[in-house]
Amino acid sequence: MSDLPEPAAATRLLTDFRHGRREALDELMAVFYDELRAIARQRMAHESPGHTLQATALVHEAFGRLVGQDVTFKDRAHFLAIAATCMKRVLLDHARRRDAAKRPPRAAAIDIADALVLSVDQLEQVVAVSEALDRLRALDERQADVAELRYFGGATIEEIGEHLSIAPATVKREWDTAKIFLNHALRSIRDDA
Repeated sequence: MSDLPEPAAATRLLTDFRHGRREALDELMAVFYDELRAIARQRMAHESPGHTLQATALVHEAFGRLVGQDVTFKDRAHFLAIAATCMKRVLLDHARRRDAAKRPPRAAAIDIADALVLSVDQLEQVVAVSEALDRLRALDERQADVAELRYFGGATIEEIGEHLSIAPATVKREWDTAKIFLNHALRSIRDDA
């Protein structure tokens, strides 16, 4: 990874962009590109070798969506967390488009720990995890944020804690509780199929 400016400089770029300085967008991309590529590579590492979407394309499409959102970035960690969520949506949309004509049958029950290494080629499982996260979000926003950042963003416990401004021990507890809920929800989704 390249040397990044001090967190204050990166946060300043986020603030400049928020206040309408469009040139800050190019500077933002330059500052965050290596980190965004690392997130994308982590997500793409679980894809099949012939996947048509490459890490660079994932970064650019996610960045385009990120810029189009009406969101106020609190800091660097918040920006990267939202970028990871955008990547999740790009991968889901890509998988849905690719598999729209031919849907595989619903998969057998999956465990959330196994879901951490799912390929988007396993569309039904990825969609089921996304649906389970939506159910969790209706009950507990923070647990859903933790689970989404962990599953789709590949974020560490420490990164999630920084982004959500909570202690790593709290993140771990929230993640443990979220896994229990998500495993139950995934079984329910499978049974409803």
